Amino acid sequence: MNRQNIKTVMIVDDETNILLFTEEILVEMGYRVFTATTAEEAINLVDNPNTKIDLLLTDVMLPEMKGYELAQYIQKTQPNIKLLFMSAYMCPSLARKDDLNDDAFIQKPFTPESLEHAVINIMGKLT
Repeated sequence: MNRQNIKTVMIVDDETNILLFTEEILVEMGYRVFTATTAEEAINLVDNPNTKIDLLLTDVMLPEMKGYELAQYIQKTQPNIKLLFMSAYMCPSLARKDDLNDDAFIQKPFTPESLEHAVINIMGKLT
C-alpha cells in the first residue's frame, strides 16, 4: 500500500489498557494510529495543520468533555472525519447526537473481531 494512501485513526481513551489494545488491533489492520488519553491531548494533535485524521475513535465519557463534544470540535477543521464512539455504558445515545447512526458505536469491552467489524463498516476495507 502506498504510504500516502494509509488511513489515520486517532484513538482517545483515558484507560491506557484500552488505548494500547485498540492501537494494536488497528495497526495490525493497516492503519496509522495516533493516541491520546485526554481530549486536550487529542485537540493539540489535530490542531497541527499537518495532522489529517480519517477516523476518530473516542470514548464517550472523557474526564474533561464528552466524546461527541470532542468530535464536534475536530469536525470544525476536519469536516470529512468519520466517527466511532466506544463506551462501557449500554446506551449508545450517550455517545452521539441524533445525526449519528448506531454503526458509529461499539460497546466496551470489545473483541478484536468486533472492533475490526465496526471500523470496516465505517471506513470500508483497506486495499
